[in-house]
Amino acid sequence: MKKSLILFVLAAALFGYRSVSGQACLPEGITFATQQQVDHFALDYPDCTEIEGDVEISGGTITDLTGLLQLTAIGGDLRIYGNGSLPRLDGLDNLATIGGNLWIQHNPLLLNASGLDALTQIGHDLDIRHNHLLSHLGSLNALQWIGDALKIQSNNSLIAINGLNDLTTIGSDLSVVDNPSLTTLSSLENLLQVGGHLTIEGNNDLITLNGLNSLQTIDGDLLILRNSSLNNLGGLFDLVAVGGSVLIHDNQAQTSLTGMCNLYSVSGDFVLYQNPNLASLTGLNNLNAIGGALMIYYNHALPDLSGFSQLQAVGDDLILFQNAQLVSLHGLEGLASIGGSLIFEQNGQLTDLQGLDQLTSIGSDLILQKTCLNSLNGLQSLNEIAGSLKLTENLFLSDLSSLEHPVYIGADLLITGNPLLSECAVQAVCDYLLSPAGSITIEDNAPGCATVEEVETACTVGSTEPGHSWQTIGLSPNPTDGRLDIAGLEGLEGLLHVHDGSGRILLEQSFAGPATIDLGTIAPGLYYLSIRTSKQTICRKFIRE
Repeated sequence: MKKSLILFVLAAALFGYRSVSGQACLPEGITFATQQQVDHFALDYPDCTEIEGDVEISGGTITDLTGLLQLTAIGGDLRIYGNGSLPRLDGLDNLATIGGNLWIQHNPLLLNASGLDALTQIGHDLDIRHNHLLSHLGSLNALQWIGDALKIQSNNSLIAINGLNDLTTIGSDLSVVDNPSLTTLSSLENLLQVGGHLTIEGNNDLITLNGLNSLQTIDGDLLILRNSSLNNLGGLFDLVAVGGSVLIHDNQAQTSLTGMCNLYSVSGDFVLYQNPNLASLTGLNNLNAIGGALMIYYNHALPDLSGFSQLQAVGDDLILFQNAQLVSLHGLEGLASIGGSLIFEQNGQLTDLQGLDQLTSIGSDLILQKTCLNSLNGLQSLNEIAGSLKLTENLFLSDLSSLEHPVYIGADLLITGNPLLSECAVQAVCDYLLSPAGSITIEDNAPGCATVEEVETACTVGSTEPGHSWQTIGLSPNPTDGRLDIAGLEGLEGLLHVHDGSGRILLEQSFAGPATIDLGTIAPGLYYLSIRTSKQTICRKFIRE
């Protein structure tokens, strides 16, 4: 944006200079509604080369603009719209600067933008839309800078966005929307920066994004939507950063993301939604961080996530929903943290979570619902779920052993509707039952995990240790001022965990026989001690004074 500001200052200085050297007039602006008004302008205002206000050209009888040849600058807007008989813009050949907007709209006979050859700068928007015979932009080759947005929309015959070869900066949005005959963006090859959103939408004949090859940064969102012939993202090779979100949606022919190989960061969300032939994420191999959510919905040809091989962090949710051919999470091996929820639902061929092996923390909920998972393999490194753990309606889920280690769960526990799940007494669940941080719902699973009571029994009784009675285990002194002795552990070995009331593990210590714990660093309060061996876990309460 700093470059845009510098160019704006230069443009303002240039316009100010021209106003001194030329003849300024009409601060209130002028409207041309008839051909006669256009033809008489030079007679009525013979010395007027710079109109300070807005200029409006709108009339059904206007066919020719050569009466405006003396104009070199317009301080406000130039609005050319609703001219039913105007075929070209010849007559504006000497116009160099426009301080406001340039609107070229609803001119049904306009063939091209010939006549704007001298135009170098537009202070605000360039908006070209609903010109049904416009086939190319023609002669905007001198245009270097647009202060705000470039909008090219609903021009049914537009084949090429040509004539913009010198354009390097757009201060706000670039929108190319609903131009059904457009085949190329070729003349935008010198564009380095888009200060707002870049939207490419509804251009049914557009096959590639070649022409955006020099674009390095987009300060807003990147939206690639409803381009039925677009098969990849070739043309975005130099794009490094997107300041907003990326949304790629309903591109029927798109098979890969090839073309975004240098994209390193996305500050907002990254959304892949309803691209039915997207079979590969190749092209995202340098993407390191997503500041918002990663959402992948309804991409029915996508088998894995291999393009995300460098992704280390997702700032918000990671959601996979209804990707019918997804069989693997391969590609997420570098992902260490998710700032929001991890939500998987109805990904018909995904049977485990391998690929998430480096994931250590989830900032909100872990929700696995209506999946085909048979295990949670892949979550062995997970140690924190800041929100709830919800496992619901997973018809094939039978194995939670990947949670057989300490996992902090910060809210509710919900395990329901998993008809093959009979063993829920894994450490993450058992530790939570000792000191729950929210509500507990365990129901409609297989016997052994059908009720909270069944799981509590499995956690606190478990398999009997040979020759040992758990009733002999005692804590002393209790209350304690810092030293806690655990008696009755003869012949046993395992782990001791001290939990607070929220379930957080504050201290971990191995034991082999009777043990002593130093609680010197733990504040006064009520705590729980879990004693875990290879066959069972029991819990005891104690008070630290």
